[in-house]
Amino acid sequence: MNVDQAYAFIKGSAEANRLAQAYVVTAPPRGVGDVLTMRILSLLFCSEEGEPCGQCRGCISAQDRTHPDVHWIEPQKKSRIISVEQMRDIQTKIFSTSFSGGWKVCILVGADCLRAAAANAFLKTLEEPPKKTLFLLLTDSPQSLLPTIISRCQRIAVTGTDGDGLTDELRASVVDILADPTAEFMVGGLAKGDRLVGLLKTVRSGIEAEEKDLLEGEQTETDSVTLDARISSRYREKRQSVMRSVLLWYRDILLLTCEADSKWVHHEVSQEMLREVAACTSYREAMAQVRAVEKMNQQLAMNMPELVVFSSGFSAVG
Repeated sequence: MNVDQAYAFIKGSAEANRLAQAYVVTAPPRGVGDVLTMRILSLLFCSEEGEPCGQCRGCISAQDRTHPDVHWIEPQKKSRIISVEQMRDIQTKIFSTSFSGGWKVCILVGADCLRAAAANAFLKTLEEPPKKTLFLLLTDSPQSLLPTIISRCQRIAVTGTDGDGLTDELRASVVDILADPTAEFMVGGLAKGDRLVGLLKTVRSGIEAEEKDLLEGEQTETDSVTLDARISSRYREKRQSVMRSVLLWYRDILLLTCEADSKWVHHEVSQEMLREVAACTSYREAMAQVRAVEKMNQQLAMNMPELVVFSSGFSAVG
C-alpha cells in the first residue's frame, strides 16, 4: 500500500479504538516510512478536532521531535547497532506517566539494527506494554527482526509511487550510468563502477550537509560519533535505494526478454532503450545480470569496498 492507504488504515483503527500496540512498517525509514510516521504522530497528538491541523503545539512538537511523549531510537554507533542500554532507557520512559496525559509513542528507526540482547529487552516490553503506548518499528529489512517480535506486531508494507525511493533527478543519474552505450565489456564495467562510486560520493556529501544543518537547529548537543552514525545510517539507506534502482533496471531487461507486459516495467521512461537491450540479450544472460546485482548487494552488506564491488559486479553484468 502507499502512504495514504497506510495512514487511512491507521486512522481507521484509531477511530475504532483498535490500534495495535506495535507496527512493523516495512519501508525505507527515511523515505516513505518517515512520512507515514509524522502523519501518525500528528494524528495522535493534534489538539484540534478532525484531521490533524499541523499548527497546534502537539502537531508542531511531534514534527520537531521535541514532544516529551515521543521517543526516537536510532543506531548510535558506526556499526549501526541499537544497544541494549538504549532499550533499557526507553523501558523506563515508556512505563513512566505520560506528560500530556495521552499517548506515548516509541519509534525505532532501522529496527533491524536491534541485536540479540537489545531485541530480547524490547521483547519483554512488547509482552506487557502500558496502555496507550504505540511502537513503530521502521525497517526495510523485516526479515532481520526476531520472529517473536514480528509475531507481536502488525505489519504494514509501504511503497512509494516511484518504487525505489529515489528522486527523479537521482534516478535519472543512475539510468545515465547504466545506459551508457560506451560502457561495455570489462573496461565498461570498470567505468560504470567508477561513475557509480562518484555519484554515491555526491549523495553522501549532500547527506552530510543536511545533517550538519539539522545539527545547528537541535536543542541538545550531538557528539561527533552520533553525527557520523546518523550520516552513515542515512547514506546506507540511500545507497540501498540506488542499488534497488539498479536491480530494477536489470529486472526490467529480464522481463522484456520474456516478452512481459510493459506495465511491469519499472524504468518506464527508458522503456524503448530497455527493449533494444533486451532484444540483444538472452534469458540466461539477463538472469545472470540480475544475480550479479544481487551479489553486489550482498557484498556491500559485508562492507566490502564500493569500487571493488561495483567494478567487479558491472564487469560481470556486461
